Amino acid sequence: MQPPDPHAVALSINLLEKLNALDEDENLMPLGFHLAQLPLDLHTGKMVLMGAILSCLDPILTVAANLSFKDAFVIPLGKEERTDWKRKQIAQNSKSNHLMLAQAFNILYAAVLG
Repeated sequence: MQPPDPHAVALSINLLEKLNALDEDENLMPLGFHLAQLPLDLHTGKMVLMGAILSCLDPILTVAANLSFKDAFVIPLGKEERTDWKRKQIAQNSKSNHLMLAQAFNILYAAVLG
């Protein structure tokens, strides 16, 4: 085994500090402790934890699941404009792909459960 590239280690430490997972002395902060317990990448893990703290976990988990999988939309050749229009309609002028995915899940969930 070889040690990791020092540049990669420095970038990782910098990211952990920016996310408030490590302090300036590289000590694990409370957020870092919780992030270390999750089997998620750092950004998604922080998003899930913040969703739980802010009581909006359901849409956050939907977004997190969508981020860890391929695009939920199939875009047939020649139907790109219609697909874009439908995405904008689902997004309800939020201009957010994440909110659009959460709303699409809610629409599908409601349709399945009737």
